[in-house]
Amino acid sequence: MKVLHVPGEISADTAKDEITVMKKVGSAVFRKKNPSFLEFLGAYLVEGHSKTDPKLQFKNKNGHPLPEKAQFVAIFMELVEGGRSIGDFPFKTDNERKSFVCQLVVGLMTAQKELGFSHGDLSVDNTIVTKTKLRTVAYILEGKAVKLKTSGVLLKIIDYGKSECSSDNKASTSFEDSDYTKLRNHAMDVFKVPGLKALADAVNNYDEEHASWYPNSELFNGLIE
Repeated sequence: MKVLHVPGEISADTAKDEITVMKKVGSAVFRKKNPSFLEFLGAYLVEGHSKTDPKLQFKNKNGHPLPEKAQFVAIFMELVEGGRSIGDFPFKTDNERKSFVCQLVVGLMTAQKELGFSHGDLSVDNTIVTKTKLRTVAYILEGKAVKLKTSGVLLKIIDYGKSECSSDNKASTSFEDSDYTKLRNHAMDVFKVPGLKALADAVNNYDEEHASWYPNSELFNGLIE
């Protein structure tokens, strides 16, 4: 659950925009095509009164007191049990690391193609990983099924506060160089994790003029079923 003070931590319009994105990427229909996003369960406007408990005092994220009567947006999302940021997750093998990056790439590509999605704030803190017993994870990319071997790890992309989806709800069907550059920059955030330097070098040396992350990139060798 994510709780935001409105207005204060976030404006009403910003909260509305974030919830709109969550509804799209977290919908049951989209998650059948892309399991890398959190399931959206609902959002509610709630009102709190500090007078109901003399010991209670609402504070914002900076620790400053809020009014006795305050409004909050409570956003309910899927709970990822055991989920940890990639900087804290104990990756044990290169296959685990490689699977994580490939799930990130295909997850972002599918969202960009289907919804015109742009995360806007992707970092090691806004992607989490958890252990899984699933052997593969499936995506639908431009009508084609893509199955990736998990190697025992599962990715979730989180925190959509700065995310956007295109107004027409559909991205361009052609994956232009600019799109590739955005996706590469997203992946490079993950390459900052120790152990991924070789993959980072592979991406930097990849020919952008003939870039096609799926299925031609060497990044996916051995992971696609």
